[in-house]
Amino acid sequence: VEQSGVVGKIGFDLYMRMLRRAIRQLRGLAFTAVPRTTTLLPGGEGSIEGERAFAMPPGYIEDAAEKETQEGLARLAESSPAIVKLTEEWKKAFGPIPTELKRSLKNLHLHACARQLGIDCIGLA
Repeated sequence: VEQSGVVGKIGFDLYMRMLRRAIRQLRGLAFTAVPRTTTLLPGGEGSIEGERAFAMPPGYIEDAAEKETQEGLARLAESSPAIVKLTEEWKKAFGPIPTELKRSLKNLHLHACARQLGIDCIGLA
């Protein structure tokens, strides 16, 4: 999977580090969290809705009901620390996190950080 746009130019990890640094600089300012963040990037990059909704890769969690429960918990996670805690639980219960799932989790982290900052839309001008 290739990154595109700004993320493609600087790399997703650097982008997330820059976002975290901006968040640290803005701490102490009052932001109203938003319930949902939409991404408007080329090719649906970063989206966690519709066809690109967060989903576990096949075979990571065998039980369909448990898989659906865990996917729901991930989608509802309010913060990056909550996502990290959930993934730690998955590692203990289901084994190492597959690469495909790690990519999807990066998108969840992006949305969680944006929501906490009150950002309801991420896109390219």
